[in-house]
Amino acid sequence: MIIDAHGHWMSSGLREWGWQLLSHRNASANALPLKGIDEENARNLACMDARGIDLQIVSIRPVGMLSHENAFIQVPWARAFNNTLAEALTREPRRLRGLAHLPLSEIAHAVEELDRAVTELGLLGAILNPNPPGDDSAIPLDDERAASLMISSP
Repeated sequence: MIIDAHGHWMSSGLREWGWQLLSHRNASANALPLKGIDEENARNLACMDARGIDLQIVSIRPVGMLSHENAFIQVPWARAFNNTLAEALTREPRRLRGLAHLPLSEIAHAVEELDRAVTELGLLGAILNPNPPGDDSAIPLDDERAASLMISSP
């Protein structure tokens, strides 16, 4: 069995929902995050088939992590992404598995979402952005200071 452990996934409806969240600072009830799930799955499956891949573990595209945003944006975005991804995975359970996106602006929110994503949604774990600020100020995840920040956070 050939497994691709680094695939990315984002439905068109989820992308639209996210842009509305950012542009209005409030997601519109008219946005449909589930729109485009089957098309996104089909694109991934076609790429997998072309490369002889049996199973793919998918996660959010790095540009969609919104790491620079605050918890008021990150928390609903992570929940919406994880809910939508979980639904998409139920449509292709033999070929796709998923990793949750976490709101890393506050570690307590990240821990809560990780627990929900794994226990309620059935995702395998989570993908972390190793450099949320996108510059040289980030502490590497394997640095003791990063571990102490995560442990000491509320």
